[in-house]
Amino acid sequence: MSQKPPTDYRRTNYSILRNIVIGFAVVIFLVGAIFIPYSYGWLGLAGGMACIFVAIIPIGATVLAVVGIDKLSKWLEDSDK
Repeated sequence: MSQKPPTDYRRTNYSILRNIVIGFAVVIFLVGAIFIPYSYGWLGLAGGMACIFVAIIPIGATVLAVVGIDKLSKWLEDSDK
């Protein structure tokens, strides 16, 4: 039996794009974690990790704000109906 193609192409596109972004971030993280100690030593790696974790704070806050606004707008649309 053949399966139907997905009908929600926006959701499929979103999930593919999300997986690409996550994969890119993981590859960059791993490559940095491998090559930074060779160039700058283990203290350089610790400094790089500290910078990454500090940078995650505003990125995470922005993502949470956008997701929250999206959920709020969907909730307001549903409450109007």
